[in-house]
Amino acid sequence: MQSLPHLNQVYEDLKGKGLKVYAVNVQEDKEKVQGFVTAHKLGMPVLLDSDGAVMQLYKVEGIPQTVVVGKDGKVAKVLIGYGQGSEKLLRDAVEKAMK
Repeated sequence: MQSLPHLNQVYEDLKGKGLKVYAVNVQEDKEKVQGFVTAHKLGMPVLLDSDGAVMQLYKVEGIPQTVVVGKDGKVAKVLIGYGQGSEKLLRDAVEKAMK
């Protein structure tokens, strides 16, 4: 949950340059997720993986897991977890992938 406001800020800063961001919530009910989105004023789309099938399909190793996909459709960077310096790592990976 701590990473989402930072991810949202990167989205807000770069969406005018074509950045697309999708957060995927795993196995929580729609009302709880919507309450969080509203309370934190998230502008990015938040998708629901109600049964965890998408998480299993993409072999998610930890939450949060952020996948940066370049303009060419290839995975440019995978960030697992969130800690000090994560926002800079994310922003740098996104800006590089957008070139």
